[in-house]
Amino acid sequence: MRASLQAVFTAFALVVSCGIAGADQTPVVVTDLTKLRTISDIDVSWDGRLAIFVLHSMAQIESQENGSQAVHEWANQSHLFAIDLTTQNDQPTQLTFGERRDSSPQLNPKADQIAFVRNDENGEPQVWVLPLTGGEARQITAMKGGVSQPKWSPDGLRLLVRSAVPVTELTAPPPWPNQRPGAPQVSSQVSADPDGSIEQIHKWLDENASSGNPIVFNRLNVLSEVGYAEPLALQQLYLIDISDRDQMSQLTDDAASCRDAVFSPDGLRVVYVRSRTTEQHPDEEEDDALWQVDIETKSTKELLSLKGWRLRQPQFSPDGNVLAYTGQQTDAPAFRQWQIGLASLKKDVVSNYYWLTDASTLDRSVQRFQWLDGREALIFNCASKGGYPLLLASFGLIKPAELIGTADGLPRGVHSFASGGGVIIYTLTTWENPSTLRIRRGEEDKQIFNPNAWINTRAVSQPSQYQINVEDRVIDYWLMPPTQQNQSENQTFKVPVVLEIHGGPSAMWGPGERTMWFEFQLLCSYGYAVVYANPRGSGGYGESFQRGNYQDWGDGPSRDVLASLDSALADNSWLDADRQVVTGGSYGGYLTAWIVAHTQRFKAAVAQRGVYDLKTFFGEGNAWKLLGYAFGGEPHDDRYVQKIEANSVVPIADQIYTPLLIMHGVNDMRTGVSQSLMLYRTLKVLGRPVEYVLYPEADHDLSRRGNPHQRLDRLDRILAFFARFAAPTASEE
Repeated sequence: MRASLQAVFTAFALVVSCGIAGADQTPVVVTDLTKLRTISDIDVSWDGRLAIFVLHSMAQIESQENGSQAVHEWANQSHLFAIDLTTQNDQPTQLTFGERRDSSPQLNPKADQIAFVRNDENGEPQVWVLPLTGGEARQITAMKGGVSQPKWSPDGLRLLVRSAVPVTELTAPPPWPNQRPGAPQVSSQVSADPDGSIEQIHKWLDENASSGNPIVFNRLNVLSEVGYAEPLALQQLYLIDISDRDQMSQLTDDAASCRDAVFSPDGLRVVYVRSRTTEQHPDEEEDDALWQVDIETKSTKELLSLKGWRLRQPQFSPDGNVLAYTGQQTDAPAFRQWQIGLASLKKDVVSNYYWLTDASTLDRSVQRFQWLDGREALIFNCASKGGYPLLLASFGLIKPAELIGTADGLPRGVHSFASGGGVIIYTLTTWENPSTLRIRRGEEDKQIFNPNAWINTRAVSQPSQYQINVEDRVIDYWLMPPTQQNQSENQTFKVPVVLEIHGGPSAMWGPGERTMWFEFQLLCSYGYAVVYANPRGSGGYGESFQRGNYQDWGDGPSRDVLASLDSALADNSWLDADRQVVTGGSYGGYLTAWIVAHTQRFKAAVAQRGVYDLKTFFGEGNAWKLLGYAFGGEPHDDRYVQKIEANSVVPIADQIYTPLLIMHGVNDMRTGVSQSLMLYRTLKVLGRPVEYVLYPEADHDLSRRGNPHQRLDRLDRILAFFARFAAPTASEE
C-alpha cells in the first residue's frame, strides 16, 4: 500500500503546477516525523546572558536485519541545551546525552548549575544537578515517590522539591471520613490469618490489598492515564541541601497535595498551592488556595483563599511586595477562563487583592505567566483564535498589550517562554515550522535556533484563514491545499478533502497550534486538501463561545465544522465534493462518529481515541468529570440522563454506513478502550464496513508523545484507509 500511495502522489505531482513547493523541495513523508524537534521548558539567567531549554526528539536506538528488511527502532528522548545570548552564534550546546528524557531545568541564581529531573535506575523521577563549569550531572534526590517541580532557593544552596507520601505515612490520620464503609481499626499487634478471628482475617485481607493482589478501591479516582491508580499518596514539600543531600527536611505534612511552590525573595518562606480544606477527601475537593510555610519553624498558614475558586501558579514580584497567581472559578471548570490575580502583601499577610485580567479586559484563559525583571509588569500566553499570543499586563495598562501575535494575517503560537536581564526567550510555532527559538530584546526580535532546518528541504502547505457565520456565532476555519497545488482558475482536476476535527472539546486548532502540524502537512503532501475549524465549545474565543456546546456535544458542533467544509467547497472549485473524508481524535473521534451517523456525504472516516457511549464513559474513563461539566450531571441523575443518552453515538450506530476505521490505545484510561470496542462490535454485528486497530501499551497521548513506531503506523494507516475510498488522482475535466 505504501508504494502505491507514493505512486499515486507522483502521478498527481507531475500534472500539478508547482505553487508552494520549490524545485529543490520534496514532499513530507511519514518518516520525517522522526526528524521533528520541539523545544520546551525554557529558563533564562537573571542577567540575560544564558538560556537553557529542553529539546524533544526521536533517536534510533537499534537497527537490525529481519530477513532482507532492515528493522529500525526509535525512542522518544529529551535533552538539555544551553545557548549563549551574548554572541552571534546560534548553535546551542548540548548538555545531556543518551537514552534519557530530561525535563524541568532550572538555573541557579549564579547561573553556574542546572537542577533538572531525570529518572533513576528504578524509573523514578529524581532531581539531578549539572555544573556548567564542567563535570558530570549528579543525583541529588533518591526519594521513593519520585520528585517534581524543583526550585532553587535565592541563595542557590538549597532546592525545593515535592514528592508523593502515602496517606498511611502522614504524621496524623487524615481528617476526612473513612472511605471504607464500616471498616474497623485493626491493631498493629494483630497477626494476619485467613482462618483466624475476624480481626485476623481483616489483617490478612489488608496485606493482600497492600501488595496489589487484589486491587481494592475506596477512593473516587480509580484510574491513572495508563492503568489503575496507586493507593492515595499526597505531594509534600521538601528542602534539600545540595552540598549534602542527607540534609533534607520535610516542610509540609498536610492531608492535601502541595504544588506550584515558590520561595519568597528573602528565602525565608515558601508559598504553595493546596486545597482550601482537608475535611473533604482530595478526590472530591475542587477549590485550591494559596498557603505559606515558614522554612525555619515549619509552621503553615492559609495566605489567600477564595471560596468557589482554584488558585494556581503563585509568583512573587521582584521586590516581594506583590504575589501574582492564576485563578479559575470551579462552578463550571469546562467553561470558566483562567485569570491573573494580584495580592498585595504586608508582613506575610494579604492586605488586598484584585484581578489583573477578567472578562472585561481579556476574555481568554491564561496559560503561563512570568514577572518581568525590575518592572511592575507580567508577560503571559493564552489560546486565542488559532494562536497563542504573548501578552503584557501591568498596573498602568487598561487591557493587556500584545507583544507577539499574528504575522501575514495568520496566528502564531508562543508555547514556552522565559525572561531575564531585559530579554525574552520564547518558542514560536508558525505554519512554516512548529518549533523555533527566538529572542526579543527591546524592539529587536529574531530567531536564534531552528531545530528543524530539514523542513527547508520539504514542500509545505500554507493555510488560508476564513470566517463564516453559523447561527449567532462566527466560526474560524482554515484550508490547506495539497503541497504542490497552485489553485489556478484553469485547473483541470479536483482534489479530495480531509475534514480534521480537534479534541477537548475545549481544545483549539490554528496555525499557532503545533501538535497537528506534521499530520496536516503529511496529508497535503499526499494530495489531499485539509479543512479544520474551531466549532462552538473550542477554547480561545472566550467563555460564552466555550459554553456553546453545553448539553450539545453532537448537533451544534457538527453544524459548525460541516458548515466550514461546505464554505470551503463552495468557494474553491478545485475541491472534489465527491471525495470527502473525515477524522479526529478524542472528542474529535466522538464527533467524527457522530457526523457519519447523521450523514453519508463522506467516503471514509477515521475515529480515534473517542468516547461513543457516554453513560459507560462515566465509569471507565478517568476524565469522567467531564460529563458533569458538559451536561450538568451524571448518568444516574434522571435530570440529565436523557441528554447524555441523546448525545451518545452507540445508540444511533445503526445509522452509520460510511466505511469507518476505529483506532484506540489499549492503555488509554482517559477515554476507556471499551468505548471503541462497543462501537466496533455494534457496527460489525450490523454488517457495516468497519475496521478496528488497537495499539498495545498506548495511552491517550499516542499521537503526541506515544511510541514512535506506533505514531508512524497510525499516520500511514490513516493515509492508506483514505486511499481505499478517496485516493488523490489527476483527472481532466
